[in-house]
Amino acid sequence: MKMYLKEIFKQNKLDYSVLSQFKPKEGREVEILSEEEYRGIKEWLQNYSLGFTIIPVFTNNESDAICVFADGVLKGKVFILNHGEGYFMPRFKNLKSFISKINSVNGDWHNLPDYAFDYPIKNESHIEEIILSELWQLIHQNKFISESHRELIFQTILYLTPPSKLETLLDFLKDKNYNIADQAAWLVGVFHTYEPAKSLIAELVKTKYKNHYLRNQFYEGEFKKKGFWRNLFDKIH
Repeated sequence: MKMYLKEIFKQNKLDYSVLSQFKPKEGREVEILSEEEYRGIKEWLQNYSLGFTIIPVFTNNESDAICVFADGVLKGKVFILNHGEGYFMPRFKNLKSFISKINSVNGDWHNLPDYAFDYPIKNESHIEEIILSELWQLIHQNKFISESHRELIFQTILYLTPPSKLETLLDFLKDKNYNIADQAAWLVGVFHTYEPAKSLIAELVKTKYKNHYLRNQFYEGEFKKKGFWRNLFDKIH
C-alpha cells in the first residue's frame, strides 16, 4: 500500500482501509497512483477552482484518474478524471462502490457497463435527499468561487436527481454555461428520455442542437437528422 496516500487519507479523515479491498489483476489497467503521479494530477487540478479538496487515488496509466472528494457536501464521493473532458461530477457514491465494480472487470473503468455507475441516479430508492438539498442551497446562495465550481455543483445536481424530480432540472437546459446545458439535455433527453421535456428538446434541436452530436441520441434517435434521399422521399409522399 502507498504510505503517502495513507497519511493523506488520515489528514482528511477518510477511511484508507477500504483500499485493501482493491484486487490487482493481470489485464486490468488500474492501479493505485504513485506519489509522483499523485503530485502531477494535483498540479493539473490547480487549473480549476472546484471548491473542494480532491484526492487522486487510482490511475489507468493513460493520464486519467479516479479521484475522491475529501471535504464539503460531496465528501467521499468519487469522480472520473478524464483529461480530455474536464467533467468532475460524481459517478460513484464512495470508493468502496468503485472498487467493488472495478474488481469485476478487465481493462479500466471504460470497460464498466452503464449500470455499474451509481450516478446518474435511475432508481428512485437511491435518492440522497440531504445531499441534494444542500447542493440546491449552494445554488440559491449563488456564492461560487469560480465558474468551474458552479458548473460542478449544477452538474452534480443533474446526476443526483431521481426520475420523480426531473422537472426541477428543466431550467438547466437554458443555462448560460454550455457544459451545464448540454449535460441537462443529455440527462433528460438521452439518459432518462423524459417525456415532459420532449417539446423543449424539439425546440432546441431546431437551433442549438441542429448539427450537434446529441441530436441523434435524443429520445432514442427520434430527432435524428435525415439524409438527402430521406428528405426527398418525405416531400414526395
